[in-house]
Amino acid sequence: MAEGADLRPGRRMRIRKRRRTPAGSMTMLEHLGELRTRLIVSLLVFVGLSVVAFVYYDPILELIRRPYCRLPADLQGPQGCDLIFTKALGAFEFRLKLTALTGLALASPVWLYELWAFIVPAFTPKEKRYAVPFFLSSMLLFSVGVVAAYFTLPKGLQFLIGIGGQELVPFLQAAD
Repeated sequence: MAEGADLRPGRRMRIRKRRRTPAGSMTMLEHLGELRTRLIVSLLVFVGLSVVAFVYYDPILELIRRPYCRLPADLQGPQGCDLIFTKALGAFEFRLKLTALTGLALASPVWLYELWAFIVPAFTPKEKRYAVPFFLSSMLLFSVGVVAAYFTLPKGLQFLIGIGGQELVPFLQAAD
């Protein structure tokens, strides 16, 4: 029907104009749709990288065990630098946890980008100008902290294990 056509005698049909949102803004449903898409992308990358980490479990485990194996033999306990488990499902649980954490760490550039891309449109130009250097410096400092922690871990473990004295025998579980 054309605009202004009669539906009933004495009444005219009015065509509602769709409300337009200001440029760059979204409705609540559009926000939820975008959030869902970004979460799905992040989840798929996480699951994919976790599966790859599950396949390459042995090299990852060696990377994790290396700081413990660098300790003096008297601080490692009777099992040496082998890690133990005390439950029937302990080894499987540990493998799943290690691969999930590896997947989360390796997928962090993707999920951090997705988080960034979801949040940034809400920033004003002034906030964006401050946010970019803050984000980049945070990522750099976090990376430096991870590397420093990994290389100082043997000394930290040596201190923590040795603080109890010679009378205590360390028997570290894999989950620890």
